[in-house]
Amino acid sequence: MPKAGDFCEFRPEIPGGAATRSVMTPTHLPARTASAQEWAEVFRQHRGWLGTVVRSRVADPHEAADVLQEIAVGLLERQDSPRSIERIEPWLYRVALRQVLMLRRQQGRRRRRDDQWAAQRGQAHEPATLEWVLHQESRELVRQQLAQLRAGDRDILLLKLVERWSYDRIAQHLGLTRHAVEYRLARARTELRQRLNAAIEPEPSGQLPR
Repeated sequence: MPKAGDFCEFRPEIPGGAATRSVMTPTHLPARTASAQEWAEVFRQHRGWLGTVVRSRVADPHEAADVLQEIAVGLLERQDSPRSIERIEPWLYRVALRQVLMLRRQQGRRRRRDDQWAAQRGQAHEPATLEWVLHQESRELVRQQLAQLRAGDRDILLLKLVERWSYDRIAQHLGLTRHAVEYRLARARTELRQRLNAAIEPEPSGQLPR
């Protein structure tokens, strides 16, 4: 049986132009072993774009790798076959979003504990080193403004610009129509441009330019 460590290494990659296959080749191994192998292959095939989705929400590369690890382990432990899921790409997208949500909840609990610890000692809570670096480094301007976009729009923008996917492929993987992808991509580009302009030359009113 494959182990999570055999295929969970976080290696961002840009998939080829061909659509990702979601139906695994049948195997003659026992059902549980076959299912584990099938899910391992699913993760290998979809790791690139899942990594893009996770990194759009998780700034720390180590935490992003942990989220992908949890996704991989969760798939490996499933008892069913990926062939039982009609549309595997949108399903994987929702799995990734749930794992990111779980990470944020863990971070929130950890932050509250840190705040309580600091308050008990009468100390101001200092930001984490990563947070401080992200706010100090000018190269993080784009990342900061991307984080302000609607989460779904940000995914579409990154899959288009980073992964170089077609509208149809994005629609297939996120469970959207092509028209919705085109509309939300245009909206994301416009909003990101406005936010970057506002960050570089803030409007007197503090509002985004219209």
